Amino acid sequence: MKGLRRLPWRIARMWSMMQLYWGGCDFDWYYIIELMDHQIRRTRLHVAKHQGHEGWERDVRNMKKTETLLKASMDGNDDDWDELLMMLRCHMRQWWD
Repeated sequence: MKGLRRLPWRIARMWSMMQLYWGGCDFDWYYIIELMDHQIRRTRLHVAKHQGHEGWERDVRNMKKTETLLKASMDGNDDDWDELLMMLRCHMRQWWD
């Protein structure tokens, strides 16, 4: 019964992901980053809505920072790519500590 109750959510999730998959058939870096951004955003919104674990505020804040970094990398500014990767590495190291 629980699976049937979540069916509309699962269909909406599948549809949103399929739109991204169809757009990125060649799977270059832009679409891979877009997929990551999409999944992190959906997870952040879910965690913020349900607040299901201790420390959810920190996790939501870190996911928002990661989204910002990913969006900056999708802007097409290749000159800043090395700097963005360094910022992401530092951020992820801080996230898991």
